[in-house]
Amino acid sequence: MHIDPRSEIDGIPALRIRDCIKRARGTWITSRYLARCLKVSAPLAAVLADSLISRGILRESYSMQDGEQYYEVTEYGSRFMLASGAKPIKRATADRLLRELLERVEQINSDQSYLHIVEYIGVFGSYLSGSPTINDLDVAYSLKRRDGDSALFMRRSAEKVRKAKEGGRRFSSYCDELSWPEVEVLRALKGGSTAISLHSMGDAILQRTTVRDLYRHSER
Repeated sequence: MHIDPRSEIDGIPALRIRDCIKRARGTWITSRYLARCLKVSAPLAAVLADSLISRGILRESYSMQDGEQYYEVTEYGSRFMLASGAKPIKRATADRLLRELLERVEQINSDQSYLHIVEYIGVFGSYLSGSPTINDLDVAYSLKRRDGDSALFMRRSAEKVRKAKEGGRRFSSYCDELSWPEVEVLRALKGGSTAISLHSMGDAILQRTTVRDLYRHSER
């Protein structure tokens, strides 16, 4: 599935709406969430929710006693979440990107400076279709902490955040600081490629689609 980067739904870029739904990570969606996520008014968010229902992206789930309506993502909505606005790539290019990604996995796992190791890599989405071109490379992953000592992990994590700040990186919240060691691994895993889309194995969408295993870490 491909999204025209110029397309809009109720005046809002479709790619922004896609990203907003993805950030919900499989939880219930409300008009209030859409308003907060997209930074639009409550009335516009309500209109947008109706539009997403009519397009088959969301469906009504249940209502609270206060009248707030909860929505869930449909099967088509799951494909919408995976859709890319990037220019399609050739299969040969995707194969090369996968080979290079798996090489980076080995580099990351052998580099003690990273606080996480890559435990699993799989591929799904349009790559499995057999088409000579694909929209983007959807990669499923899971990470785990390199060291099981929580106190040691927190000390090393704080040191990484300190060094990142000294290097000019800014964190918008304490949660961003806590996630930095994992984000650092994911940035290295992508290798700067805009064609690779990473999805945690915890994402609900991966429970609804076929994933082909490519890599599982084994303790040596």
